[in-house]
Amino acid sequence: MEPALGVMMSYLRLWKHAVASNHTVTVLENDAVLHKRCDSLTRQLMEHQDPFDCIALGVNTDWPITFPIMC
Repeated sequence: MEPALGVMMSYLRLWKHAVASNHTVTVLENDAVLHKRCDSLTRQLMEHQDPFDCIALGVNTDWPITFPIMC
């Protein structure tokens, strides 16, 4: 199986679980590096948003273009 297909199937399974259980699910890649205040910053973001289906957070560190990270 192609790696991308495996990832997509995993995400679909997690999405279905979140819907069936009515729980929020956070999905991180195995090489994710989180800000030390990720939990509190994410909660603040969620408090100020209308109801949503998905919030995608991410960064690609091997992209040839770089941007400064504002913390």
